[in-house]
Amino acid sequence: MKKLFVLLTFFILTMSYGFGQTVTLEEKFIESPPGWEFEGNWGVEGGALLLYYYPITEDFDFTAMSQSFDVSINGGNLTISQFVDVYMNYVTNETTEIIIVNGGEEDVIWSHELLDGAWGNYGGEEIAFDLDAYAGETIQLKFRSQGATTGALWGWYIHNVQVTSIFDHELATVDISGPANLHPNVEGTWTVEVENLGLETENGFMIKVFSYKEFGEVVTVEFDQTIDPGQTVSVDFLWSSDVLHNTCLYAEVISETDEYLLNNNTIDIFLRIEPEYDYNVLLWDNDNGIETIYNPATGMKEQASQTLVMALYRAGIQFETVQNLPGDLSGYDLVVTTMGTYCLS
Repeated sequence: MKKLFVLLTFFILTMSYGFGQTVTLEEKFIESPPGWEFEGNWGVEGGALLLYYYPITEDFDFTAMSQSFDVSINGGNLTISQFVDVYMNYVTNETTEIIIVNGGEEDVIWSHELLDGAWGNYGGEEIAFDLDAYAGETIQLKFRSQGATTGALWGWYIHNVQVTSIFDHELATVDISGPANLHPNVEGTWTVEVENLGLETENGFMIKVFSYKEFGEVVTVEFDQTIDPGQTVSVDFLWSSDVLHNTCLYAEVISETDEYLLNNNTIDIFLRIEPEYDYNVLLWDNDNGIETIYNPATGMKEQASQTLVMALYRAGIQFETVQNLPGDLSGYDLVVTTMGTYCLS
């Protein structure tokens, strides 16, 4: 494969003026998050951190503790989406609390007595807290409920926890886009978007592009223009390969002043370097229209064939879809089929 070092065109998209906030921690509780500690009836279920009433426990004091995380020296914000559901017939002295643990100190930033009834709505209601008092420090979150009986709670649902921070210098990749397939030695054009989320104007950066089938970067782009806070720049680059293969490309933004590095890489983008001849692909959807696969990205069920459709589409492969297998397959070079659920009459 050949390596190209290019600097092409760019254009600046002014998304907003001012500055943005960087998401430095987010838990959606699709699964049990690493580093968290649970006591008693706490657990992760149905896309929420949940304190459940069962098994019913008398004189309880149960907590869920997050992993440690850093707050920027410029402060930040904590946003929690939650719902406290109450069984009033059993309520006496039970309480719920959100606590920030800072070294050996614990600060209660929110509390709710169950005698006051439910808090929020079932889908989750957001509540926000200022973290400026903890700027530059390492903290943890603690969710605590205590009282006479867990039977007073139908459940305490934590749907989402998000921490945003403010940095003086903060560049983040937004996206990478480009062709899904190319012929050998044919150049393709990709675009990388970079946003300035910091408080200060940036005076240039470097983009390095990597392929999973290459050692080291395949493209390096120098960007030497200024970027105001809240602005996004789009940088184009060219690349080609002389080897037939499947790979993924991703880009990294590099700046000596960047204070937060965990959002510097784009997602992967699939690329297929394919031979220059025509081929015919048939997708036989043999699942009888039954949605049996749970898609965690959408939270919905879908047909098994949908994953195959998206894989072929993202690979840039043209294909034909049928529900009934043709009697003559001689016109196809490849037949892909699902062999799952099928109702026989």
